[in-house]
Amino acid sequence: MHFSIPQTRLAKAKDVAEVLSRFRIENVVLNACLSAYNRSSPATNLAHMFLQYGISNVSAMWFYVHWKTVATYVHAFYNNLLVNDVDFHIAAQRAREALRQQPTILNERISRDFFLCVNYARKVHRTDSMLLEDSPSWPSSRSHDSTTSASNDLVTSSFLSGSLMIKPSPRLGDSLILGDEPIMRLQLHLLELEFKLMTFKIVYASDFDQPKSDLSATMDRMVNMWLNTNLIDEVHYYKAKDFGRRKISPGNICIPPREKRTRTSNGGPLQRWFPRSIDSIRQRLHIVREVDSVIDPGFHANKHENSRHEERQATAKEVLKLFAKQLHADDDSYLIFLGSQNVQWWRSKLKDLNGEWWLDAPWSLPLHTRNG
Repeated sequence: MHFSIPQTRLAKAKDVAEVLSRFRIENVVLNACLSAYNRSSPATNLAHMFLQYGISNVSAMWFYVHWKTVATYVHAFYNNLLVNDVDFHIAAQRAREALRQQPTILNERISRDFFLCVNYARKVHRTDSMLLEDSPSWPSSRSHDSTTSASNDLVTSSFLSGSLMIKPSPRLGDSLILGDEPIMRLQLHLLELEFKLMTFKIVYASDFDQPKSDLSATMDRMVNMWLNTNLIDEVHYYKAKDFGRRKISPGNICIPPREKRTRTSNGGPLQRWFPRSIDSIRQRLHIVREVDSVIDPGFHANKHENSRHEERQATAKEVLKLFAKQLHADDDSYLIFLGSQNVQWWRSKLKDLNGEWWLDAPWSLPLHTRNG
């Protein structure tokens, strides 16, 4: 499948924005509008343009999904916004909650729809209604787009965002903390990672070994952000060869991590803003490095070395399969592999893990390139 993001018709969009502003329309929803994701500059982004003309809130929805998913979200969103007269962002939260409570069922299986909704707000504030919306099933705090905004007041949030309103910042710092508020400014491909991780639980993250890429740094920033919210409690780091050292029985899959980080030690804003503990969405995130060389060791001239690598490969595959099966069954953790292979490699080598492949590259790349 090949498609490109359409060009924004700026003249017509400005005319519409002027009319809406004249009649003091506060909220705008852009349905199935890919132009709302145009990131060449804030000036060519429809959502930013509407905010600049005085619209308070813009929700840009990309419906690349089954119609039942759209119906569930839109019905809950508009019912809360227009009938119940709740805050715009609370209406979006309740609509996301409706999707989780009423997943689309096709052929007796839950449909894995690719739904992306980015909310834009003109002014940043935390309302009492937001603080009262306390559900342990909501995902992590609000994520923001990394592209420089035309106004310091313009912010964006991902489909996976939660109830915290957060000020934007000019850069993404190591601690992700500035003035006791987290900095979460994500490009769309990072929102895609968040979405795939929460949908499929297991993700193989690749950077194709691009010269300017730094997958480890990307993952460190994401982990910092997730630990600063209530998405996960712990992060465990491994090397793939840790799974290939010994055979493990299905009922006793316990691989000691090489490194461990916790939400408590990270000192995120949820621990400082709220008097009581905020439960995490999932218990832990497992990150496995150097998976390519273990799962696909290649041929070695030394016969003994070749045999050793083949044995480790077979054991690692078996243990990882059991590990993934337990992860899906417990539904309490996520797993990310760090590598550099394409999607065909992932499907041929690790298809049995029932995960998803993801590329650490901006959405400016054509879709067929991004899909390996």
